[in-house]
Amino acid sequence: MGVYFPCRFGIVVVMEMNPTKENTEMNTEVTTAPFERSHGRSPKGHGAWAFQATTHRTGYASELTGEVEFFTGTFTEARAAARRFFNAPLIAVLG
Repeated sequence: MGVYFPCRFGIVVVMEMNPTKENTEMNTEVTTAPFERSHGRSPKGHGAWAFQATTHRTGYASELTGEVEFFTGTFTEARAAARRFFNAPLIAVLG
C-alpha cells in the first residue's frame, strides 16, 4: 500500500506505507529548511506547527508535496506526532 503525490511534471511520487510500529518512527527525517528560510532561525518553543511530506531537503515551497497537517505543543512533541502521522521518509516544517 502506498501514498501517491502528483507533482507538477505529471510524475507520481509513491511513498510506501508500512503499518508496523518499528517502521513508523525510524528513518523519518524532518527538515527545517522551509521554516529557517522564512523565519531566519531554527524552530523551537510552544505553538502550532505545520508539517508536510516532501521529497526535497531545500526550503522552496514548489518542491513540497502532499497535504499540510498542523500539530500543537512544543516543537519536539509536534515533530514526534508528525513522524507518527505521515509515516514518510522526509517531512518538512513549514514557516
